Amino acid sequence: MINLNNLFDKDVISIIDASRLGEIYDIEINEVTGQINSLILRGRLRFFGLLGRKGNIVVPWGCVRVIGDETILVDLQVCIEKKSKSLLG
Repeated sequence: MINLNNLFDKDVISIIDASRLGEIYDIEINEVTGQINSLILRGRLRFFGLLGRKGNIVVPWGCVRVIGDETILVDLQVCIEKKSKSLLG
């Protein structure tokens, strides 16, 4: 079992290209079921932080593949494909 506080200490990495997507800023939880809906990652700094941050990244919980000791691996491609299929029909 994992504590929610422990999730905030982990880097989120894309398994598609091994890029670091960021750190968890917030977590969206279903109030009725208590299940995690999505992870919200803080947007990337623009121009060394002088221009603020780029928009936050929302990672649906269904995209999470592995929660390790130091990282969380996510597959955003699967979520994009599922979303486009649901929009088509």
